Amino acid sequence: MFDSSLPGPAALAGASDRELIDAIAGWSTTAAAAQARLLAALAERRRRAEATAEADPARARWACDPVDEAAAQIGCALTVSHGRALSLMDTAVILRDHLPRLNARFLAGQVSDRVVARIVWLCALVVDDTVWAALDDQFAAAATTWGTLSGDKLDTAITVWIHTLDPDAVRRAASA
Repeated sequence: MFDSSLPGPAALAGASDRELIDAIAGWSTTAAAAQARLLAALAERRRRAEATAEADPARARWACDPVDEAAAQIGCALTVSHGRALSLMDTAVILRDHLPRLNARFLAGQVSDRVVARIVWLCALVVDDTVWAALDDQFAAAATTWGTLSGDKLDTAITVWIHTLDPDAVRRAASA
């Protein structure tokens, strides 16, 4: 279930400081890779739900369409709200369909889920596939170094690329 090369909680008390830091780094990489795999499974569940909806057009008139059904199942499995399940599926689909190079880094544990979540959130207004491809190139190249940035600096680093490649897609705060 877990990476057996990394020490478990019982072994940490006897570890040297260096071994402890190595364990922290290793578990962080493992956690990011696990989160990426969870999102890959969510994207596949969303794809199957959408295929079910397309196969039976009458389901479009149902009170609960197949995507809502999938979100309900995911919500139960992850003990999250229906809205959070839908949001997680959206994030997963964006990674799979629009940011595959970044997703590959995420799957390798090279980028944290915090960085990925901010990228996906800030890119929500991008609609052009050419822009997505260019953003994916930039994010895949740079995101591995963004883990140390504060929240504001991370948002700025991401927004610089969005503003450069698609100024109309930048989320802007309303002025008071």
